[in-house]
Amino acid sequence: MSETVRSHCCRSLIQFAKQAGEFVECVTLPNLMQETTRKMKILLAALWLLAVVSIAAAQATPSQTPAPARTTPAVPHTTLKVGQPAPDFTLASTVAGPDGRSVRYKLSDFKGKKNVVLAFYVLAFTGG
Repeated sequence: MSETVRSHCCRSLIQFAKQAGEFVECVTLPNLMQETTRKMKILLAALWLLAVVSIAAAQATPSQTPAPARTTPAVPHTTLKVGQPAPDFTLASTVAGPDGRSVRYKLSDFKGKKNVVLAFYVLAFTGG
């Protein structure tokens, strides 16, 4: 009956096994280290592959929905004619008031006190 002995072997053990007619495989320390290193490499490769697959599965896949088409905003329609008074409105300014909030101006606050000129710069601050 053959038996494999996986341990550090000495010469006397090998000689004894040969005399008894048994087959003995002697694993020396360098051979054992090579085998252990090979198994560790396989284990690390499997762990690395598992980590890569886990990360890839955890990442959100980008949606393939097309971006909504840009629609130009509808131009507000007005029924005002030249010479008609403007409707009352409120505008926020860039000036901060005593409470720290921006000052708001109403057109009706200036009625009968000062002349108001409204100027519209359609492409102001657009670079066009």
